[in-house]
Amino acid sequence: MHKDITILQAAHLPEKTERELQDTFNIIRLPGDHDEGMRLLAEHGAKIRGIAVRHSHIDKAMLDTMPALEIISSYSAGLDGIDLETAQAMGVAVHNTSKVLAEDVADLAVALAISVDGVGVDLGLEQ
Repeated sequence: MHKDITILQAAHLPEKTERELQDTFNIIRLPGDHDEGMRLLAEHGAKIRGIAVRHSHIDKAMLDTMPALEIISSYSAGLDGIDLETAQAMGVAVHNTSKVLAEDVADLAVALAISVDGVGVDLGLEQ
C-alpha cells in the first residue's frame, strides 16, 4: 500500500472506487464549500501528490497550494473544470477516463443511427 501518499478526493466517486482509494492511499476529502476547501488546502496542500476529480472545479489558487502535486485523475471524460494551463506549467500529469467506455458508446451510436434510419434494431433493453 501507499499510505504515505496523500490524495485529494475532490469529488464523490463510486463506492468501490472510494474504497480502493482509501485502502491504498491517505485520502483527504475536499469540502463542497470553496472557502472551507481553501482552508483545508492551506493546511494540507503541501503533502498532496494527487487529485481524484469528477466534474470538480480545480483552479489556479487551489493548484498553487499543492507544490508536490504530480497527477490529476478525472473520473469522467471532460477536463473542463481543471486549470490545465497551470497544471501543465507545474509539470502535473492530467488524465481522464475518456477511453474506458469508447467502444460501448460507439456501439450505441451505431445502433441509434440504424434505428433512426428506419431499419430498427432490437437492443434487448425491454424489461
